[in-house]
This record gives sequence, C-alpha cells and structure tokens, in this order.
Amino acid sequence: MKELILEKYLTCDYIYIPIQNEELNIRETKEVYKCDLITNYKGENIYSPVSGKIYGIGKINTTRKEENVLVLINDFKDKTEKKIISKENIYKVDKILLDKILYKIKLEKQINLIIPNIPNHTLLLKDNINEILETLNLIEEKYKKEIKIILNKNDIVSYQTLFSYLGTYPNITISFEKGDGFSLTLYDIIDFYNEIKNKVKRDFIYITLSYNNETKIIKTKRYSNLKEILDNFDCDKEAVINKKIKLTDNNFLLDETVNLITIN
Repeated sequence: MKELILEKYLTCDYIYIPIQNEELNIRETKEVYKCDLITNYKGENIYSPVSGKIYGIGKINTTRKEENVLVLINDFKDKTEKKIISKENIYKVDKILLDKILYKIKLEKQINLIIPNIPNHTLLLKDNINEILETLNLIEEKYKKEIKIILNKNDIVSYQTLFSYLGTYPNITISFEKGDGFSLTLYDIIDFYNEIKNKVKRDFIYITLSYNNETKIIKTKRYSNLKEILDNFDCDKEAVINKKIKLTDNNFLLDETVNLITIN
C-alpha cells in the first residue's frame, strides 16, 4: 500500500454549523469565538471551530438530508473567549470531572474502539496514536473496563501502527470481531482526550479524496463546505459521497459522517 499523504486545508472562508431551531447561544454583536457553544444539535453540543462573525442562516445538503445551518465568516484569528490552560496529566484529573466527561460509558463493561479500514481513519489513528491509547488506558485503569480495538483483518497499516505501541498498554487488546460492548469512534476518543486535558475543542476532520487515480487525505475544518475544498484543489466536477450520494451541487456539509469523496 502506498504511503498515505496528508494535505491540510484549514483556511476555510465559511463554516456551516447544523442547527435544529433558532435557539442559538450567540452574542448581540454577532461575533463568535472559537470553542463557543453555539447550539445543541440532536443531543450533541455543537461548538464553533473558528472565530469570526455570523453571516446568517441558510440550508445545505448533508449525509442525512438538507438541513438548516448557521453560516459563520472565518476571521482566521482563532480567538477564544478566555485563555485555556491545558492539564498536564490526565491520570490526575478529578474523578467527578471524569464521570461527567465519560458519562456515556460509565455503565458499560466493554468498550470497543471501531476503526474502519478506510484511508482517512488509518491516518487519523496514526496522527493521534498517543492521545488515543492514553485515553483508552485511562478508561481501563479508572473504570476497570475491558478495552478492545476492533480492526478489519485486512487493515495491515492500522495493525502495524498499534503493534508498535501496545506493549506499553498491555490491557488494551486488538480484535478482528466486534462482539459485545459499547462502540466508540476515533473522533469520540480524541474528543474525550481534549476535554479531559481541557484543550480546545477538536476543529478538524479527515477525509479521503479520490480524484484522477490519486488518493489524498484532506485535513480540513469541521463543518466546512465541500465546494470550497474542491475549488482549492482545482476540481469543479461533481462528487460522490461515501460511494452512495451522487451530487449535482457540490455545496455539501463536511462532518464526521463524510469519509470518502470520489470525483469521477
């Protein structure tokens, strides 16, 4: 397998935050800071990945359907409302705070980290391997959970990445069968790590772009627009999302549900 090359496009002009209604946590000045809690969308708190100004409310297609979005103009300053001081040692974080962050998994006996055999997740794992394994180890140590990393048996690259590190974490095992347990994604674990460390919220996603018989992994802003990404790579052809959704308009929301963009 060819080495996966990461290309970054984090200078998106606009961000499109999905909203269910107009109950938004925004300032009268329409100014937005990075990590501002904007809204709760289908049970998930949604934070701004950039700082800037509110442009308005619009609609955009997503992997689910056409949805309402709050459109932000990126000022490229990444201002936060207050200084964020990261914690040095996640193993010393107060148990009450951990319970609050990890409430979804507290009652589960087995935790499965599911890693799909797709290039963007392979590279996402490699780029964040220390944070991911440290967080899984913390969960095992503090909550006595059985931790399994579920791989596709053909995913040799992810296996090799993990094999180089797992000697340090003997209570984390690799399996090629899902079985029972509560499933988490790589993004879930990275988000847990950032919250435990009191770091800024994750503002990125990784996407596989297949075009002209080449495969690129694109790191871009969460809630960016596919059209802007394709324009940056001089591609104006219509795209197919996740091998399922054929687009006639490349204005399309990019979030964790988008893994593969194919340009025919």
